Order: sequence, then structure tokens, then C-alpha cells
Amino acid sequence: MTTFVQQAACKGHRPSAVVPRRHQSRGALVAQLLRDREVPRFLVAPTGYGKTMLAYEYAEVVFGFSHVFWVNGQSPCFLRDVDEGSFAEALLAVDEHCALVVFEDLPLLLDERAERFSAVIDRLIEHGCEVIVTTTPSRDGLASLQRDRLVLDGADLALSDEEAARNDKGEPTGRRAPFTADEQTPCVQWGTDGVDVVLEGCRHEELPSDLAFVLWLLLALQRGTGQQVASFVGEERAVEAWAFLGARYPFLGIDEGRGAFAALDVPIENLAKAYEGALDDLARAAQGLSRGVLVEQVADQLIAQGDARRAVSLVARCDGRERVAPWLVSRGWSALWGRAAAEFCDAFELVARMRIEDRPTANALMAWASAQVKDARRSLDYAKKVLAVDEVDDRARMTAILACRLQGNATVARRMAAALRAWGEERSPVESERAVAADGESGEPLETGAPAEESVVPAETGLLSARRAQSAALDVLARTSLAADRFDEALAQWCRAWERVSPPLLATGEEAEPWLLAASWVLEALAIREEAAGPALSLEDNARLDILLDFVSASLEERVAWGMPLGFGSLAAAEALERLDAFLEARRTAALVPEVVAALRRAQIEVARAREDYRAMRQRRQPRKPLGTVGPLRNRAAQTVHESWRENASKSLEAPLLSIRLFGALEVRLGDRLLPPSLFGRRKLRLLLALLALNRGRDLTREALTTMLWPSSQPSSAAKNFYRLWSDLASVLSVEGRCPYLVRDRYGCRLDPALFATDVMEFEEITRSLLFGDAPAALGWETLYEKVTGPFAGELLPVEQENETLCAVRDRLNIEMVDSLIAASRRLRVQGEPQGALWFAREALARDETREDSCAALMEAQMAAGQRTAALDTFFTCRTYLSEALGLDPSTQLLVLYQALLEEDPSLIQRAPLNV
Repeated sequence: MTTFVQQAACKGHRPSAVVPRRHQSRGALVAQLLRDREVPRFLVAPTGYGKTMLAYEYAEVVFGFSHVFWVNGQSPCFLRDVDEGSFAEALLAVDEHCALVVFEDLPLLLDERAERFSAVIDRLIEHGCEVIVTTTPSRDGLASLQRDRLVLDGADLALSDEEAARNDKGEPTGRRAPFTADEQTPCVQWGTDGVDVVLEGCRHEELPSDLAFVLWLLLALQRGTGQQVASFVGEERAVEAWAFLGARYPFLGIDEGRGAFAALDVPIENLAKAYEGALDDLARAAQGLSRGVLVEQVADQLIAQGDARRAVSLVARCDGRERVAPWLVSRGWSALWGRAAAEFCDAFELVARMRIEDRPTANALMAWASAQVKDARRSLDYAKKVLAVDEVDDRARMTAILACRLQGNATVARRMAAALRAWGEERSPVESERAVAADGESGEPLETGAPAEESVVPAETGLLSARRAQSAALDVLARTSLAADRFDEALAQWCRAWERVSPPLLATGEEAEPWLLAASWVLEALAIREEAAGPALSLEDNARLDILLDFVSASLEERVAWGMPLGFGSLAAAEALERLDAFLEARRTAALVPEVVAALRRAQIEVARAREDYRAMRQRRQPRKPLGTVGPLRNRAAQTVHESWRENASKSLEAPLLSIRLFGALEVRLGDRLLPPSLFGRRKLRLLLALLALNRGRDLTREALTTMLWPSSQPSSAAKNFYRLWSDLASVLSVEGRCPYLVRDRYGCRLDPALFATDVMEFEEITRSLLFGDAPAALGWETLYEKVTGPFAGELLPVEQENETLCAVRDRLNIEMVDSLIAASRRLRVQGEPQGALWFAREALARDETREDSCAALMEAQMAAGQRTAALDTFFTCRTYLSEALGLDPSTQLLVLYQALLEEDPSLIQRAPLNV
């Protein structure tokens, strides 16, 4: 008999390896398990559907864990004992009254091993013992051996309508059936990291390569049809994959009747992280494609179905960096008409410094994207870059001109209007058509002697048709923009351009978006005219307005009918129509139908969120400005006096304050002026300034500095280098020809303490506040936490790893910060602030995972916050590290906390020794 079998016995206690994160009672499923107790029950569902928790609830409710065995199927000891053939007898030898055996997370068993395990189940059933097996669909290999079993699959374990209508606390949410895959997936509905749980399970499913690829494809596309799957793996294999996955993975939302799917809403960032390193193998399963080709083909399908935002994110996160820029240039227009401006800007930031073959087009795209997210400054900057280049295609040039006209001030708008007129004079509509036709045929221009109205342009398809649509779209945007302040002229220009379009544009495609945007400008001019109580419309204008309104209404309704979200142009047109609601009602013209109004509200919410994401992205990528100092209240008066004295001293010497930031990248300011990083390009120059700043204005001898900077050089050579370096630093920090900050006399070298400040001073004040004082109560622990995770999230000059003095200071400051975070966490826990204690403890462990006192502090905070499962995970992670890396056992402090978790005795926490 092995100890593995003995340890599997619960003996009236819940299994130590199974602690529910959020235990949601599922009485209806327990009742299903109770209906037929004489056959083995198999819970076969994807990860995240609560298989283990259902078995846990059954064992607790029916048996109270008495005469219950909980067997970990992932343990190698399980496979060893099954192979020996005496597993059932060993279980019954430990407890002859065995009532229930739960085989949790059964691995894939094949051939003889599957037969042996099936025999174990049969032996236990014959003895009168109940058997429950939990496993995933890809590991369920016992269907042919256990024909009389009861199976609860993913469809059974998915949330019922009643469960989906309530949150994890049992409170009504207001949601109504039919529910989406997100709303019916237990771990997503009842957890905070449910999507990651599902993805982790998908990543480790033991599926054939083509099935694993189809699973990833459906998650990447999120919604679509079976034909999209067939385009990658072929019709025959797609049908098989569709049937297999649809029956076993409910979160894919496969509807076999309609041949469509609506999968779990998985953010691309999470999908990319979960499948990192596996996309190459998955791509080979799709007709031998490379990863880049696969990702771009999936992105093209996403754009075609109206999800340009997801397409751009997919390429940025999953494609190779060298392929991102060409894709953005070639598909950028489609992405921006699909309202993917924020995602486009984010993706462009990844490749902005790389070589881009068509840089003017990329800059034009960025100008238009920045304009969409209301970043006028960046839009103008990129537009000016385009206009500064002589050889630019019409589309990029027109985009830059429109961006400047829409985002610039009155002077810029007038200049761009002149540029638009010049462009229109250079290329009249007919001449533009001839140029497109000539470019698509022999390259020779068409005859220009015929009058405009007699010109005949041959029918065209493919590239030529696309160029004609592009030319017409540029024309209508340019001419409508010029007349946007005069409704009648703008309407006339739009209608004249519309009359020249043949064949009619598809309302659901990208081609309609420029026309809808131009139409929105016309409707905005009409709204301004109506608000100003302008004259009644003429008969001609009424007829033209009917044409425009018919096109806009039909386009919007058709997009919604096809399930397409509103694009950039269609959203602008819908908003303009909504503004004219009273005018349209008085005119008895059809207003927005309810379906379009609902789509409009969804689009407006998405646009607002996208702009917030863009602003957050910009803030993350901008260098942080130094923040003010933080310290206990009792130090405020002295600190204020100190700062006042320093400011007055700098004023008396007529020198701006020198501010030095050493955490993260080196940043030096003279007053409000940021010195260019290029001035500190030499490593020794940075080191000299850092060493002087770290000494806080105290004297350092020349010998000490030379030893720190050139430890292996001869003293005479080091002295010469020092004087040259000192002179260079004085030149960099000079103000009006002199440097008041550097002081060198017969006593030593230093920075004038009255004229400089460094963030290390603020760092030390924060650590003292956390370690000793009443700062959490005085300032609020949230403020201190923002400081710790904001300006001081990084290390002291992390790029300098060779200077021993700087490395020693960096290590000392890291240790001081971790000590302070642990002390603050325990103080907040005692003061009844479990959330603050939890956050500080997590930060301490993130900074140094090797310290047991960090793990202990985190366990205490997690227990105080009611996160018992997380506390157990912390203990096991620490114990594994100590055992495998150091060969040590956990300390008494950790063991006492672990015992408190097992026995649910909070008093043991107070008896745990504190290493403060």
C-alpha cells in the first residue's frame, strides 16, 4: 500500500488540495448526480466550468467527506498505482467502508492503462462505492469502456438561465435570456480572471493539431461562420472539427443549425499571452501557413466582418514586428474607417522607430487616427510630415490636408482650404477618372478633347474599380469639406459627386464610409442652419436632400441588418441624423429606426472607451514627471522650511533648482527645462552625477571618486580623467556661462545642497513613513501606494550594472523598500485595513520573491481579506522555492500560518512570530 492512497483519504475533512475560490452552490446539478448513484458519474467539461467544485459540493453535502477518497489524477503516483493493478484493493484496504471516490482531473489514458483504470472503477462500483471522475473533453478516453456511465458535459455545467441572471453573490443583474457564451461560462460570470482560466485550459488541451488550431481560430475571430473555418483547414476537416468542438466546448457558442458561432469575448492581449510560443505550430496545422500569414489572414477576416479594432490588436500582439508596419500601411484605411484609431496608434508605437517603406502613407494614417481620437497636436504633427514630402500619393496627401483643416486653428484651416482648392483644380473629377483608367490600362492618358458630359469610362473591375472608388471618395471629401460652412453648396457638391458614382456603393462595405462622413458634414451644416432659423429649402435642395437622406438611412439600416457595427463615417452620419430629429419629423422624413439607435449607442460607448484607452496608453508611454515629496505630518513643517530655504537660496544665487531623477531613466532638469538625454550620453558622466547626488551634498574626496569611477586604473591616469570629466559635467550644468552646482575645494567634491534635489530624498522619506510612522493614517495608504507603484516602481538607474558602488546602493534601497512595505502591510492589517495590507504585501513579494517574511506578510493579508485559497497558493509557492532552490524547509512563521488556514483558527495568526 502506498502513502499516496492513504493521503487521498479525507477522513471527515475536506481535501487539503481543494479549496474553493468562490463556492457557488449548484443544487440542481447535485440532484442530477443523485439520480443514479450505482453507475460512475463523469464530469467532462472544459476548464472553468466548475467540475471540481461540483464534486466537492457533492462529497460535502452527501457524505460530509466521511469515507471519501479524493484522488489527484495529475499526480504521477496515480499512474504508478493504476499500472500496478491493485489500486482498488489499496483504497478498500485503507477504508473498507469507502463510500465515494473522486478522481479529479483525470489525464488521457490509452490502451492497457485505460482498461486497468476502467477495471478499478468496476471494482469500486461492485463494492458499493460511488465513483465520480472529472476530466476535460480531450482527455475523456473511457467512453467505449464505460458504456453505462452518467456524463455531465459542458452544456450541463454551463450556467442555467436563472444562474446567469444573477451575479456571484446571488443578486439579480437585470440580464435576460438569451444569454451569451460569456454569461453562461461559470468562471467568467463568477470570477475575476475567468477568461484567463478558460484560455489556460485551452492552451493545455490534448487535442490534435488541427482541432487545437480551430479552437484558437474561433477564439480569435470571436464570431463568424463555419465557412471561415473551412477556408483554413478544408471543408471535410472543418465539418469534423465543428461537430466535435460544438458538442464539447460551449464557450465557443457554436450553432450547428445556423452554421455560425459567437464565442467567448477574449481580449486579444489575453489570447496572445496564453498562446505565446504556440502560434507557429498552430499555423502549420492550417495548410502549412507561417505565423505571420495566418495572423494577417485572420485579421483580414475580422476587418471584413466589421471588427477592425480586434484585427489591429491581433496583428500588433501576434504578428512579427517586421510585418506589422507593412500590414498597417496596406490595411490602415480599412482599420480607421472601422473605428480602430486607438488600436492603430498603439500598434504604430511598436514600429514607429523601425524602417517603414511607405513612411508618408504611414504618417497620413497616423494623422487621421490621431484626429479620430481627438489628439489634435499629434494629428497636426504627422500631417505636416506628409505635406513636407514632395512625392506623396493623392490619398495620403488629401488625408493630411483634411486632418490639418479639421484639427488646426483658423489660420491653418484657411491654408488647408487653399490647398484643397489647388488640388481640385489640378484634378477635376473627369480628369481624375481618366488618370485612374489610364493607370489601370496601358499607362497612356485618355483623349481629353471630348466634353465632360460625353466622356465614357469603360466598365472596370478589381484594382481599377477600387481606384475609381478611391478617387471619387477623395473628391467628395475635398469638395464637401470646402463648402461645409454653406449647406446648399455642400449639398450640391455631394450630390454632383454621387451622380458620377457607378456602380452603386455597397452600404455595408468600407467604400461607403467616406460618403457617409461627407454626408455627415452636409447634415451638420443643415443642423446649424436650422438652429439659426435660416430660410426654407428650395425645391432643388429638397430633392437633393432626399437623395442624401435615402442613401444615409439605407446604408445605416443595411449595416445593422448585416450585423455590422457602425464605422467612422456611418457613426458620424447617424449622430448628425439624430441631431436633426425634430427637423426630420417636421419634414415627415424617416428618422433613425430603433435598431440603428441601439447600434449608435453601442458605438458611442465604444468610442468613449477607446479614447480613454488611448489616453491611458499615451500616459504610460510618456516619461513620468517627478512628484512632490511625501512624509509624515510631523515632518511637514520642517520639510516646508527646508524647501523654502532651498528655493530662496537658489533665487539669491540666481540659479534654477537642479532636479535629478535617478529611479528609472536618468532625468535632469534645470528649473523647468529638461536637459536633453544626449548631453548625458557618456556613461562616466552619468555615473559622476549620480554618485554626487547620492552623497546628498556631502564631501567626497577626489581619490574616493576616482576609485569608484576607475577602480582598475593608475592613480595618475584616473586623476587626469577625473578633471576632464568634472569639466565636462560643469559645462553641461552651466547657467549663463558658469556652473553654480558643482563645488570642488581642498575639502573635497560635492553638489551644492542648496541648489539641487533628487528623488532619492523622496524615496527615503517614503520608506521612513512606511517603516516607522503614522503616515498611512495621516496621508492615507492609497497615496503612499501610488508613490511606491508609480515613480518608484523601478530600480535606481537599472542600466548601470557594472559600477560596484552604485550596485551596492541600489541593493540597499531595494532591501529598505521591501522592509518598509512589509511593516506597512502588517500595520494596516492590525488597523483594520485589509485591502491596503494586501496591496503592500503583494508589492513587497513582487519586488523580492525570495524573502519568507514577504510571503508571510502576504499570507496574513490574504487571510485577513478572506482570500484563503490565495493564501494557500502563496504558501505552496514559497515552500516549493525553498525546497527546490535552497533545500530548506519553511520557517516556523509560515508553518503556523499554514496550520491556521487548515484549522480555521484566526488566533494562530496572532501567535505567528513577526520578523519586523
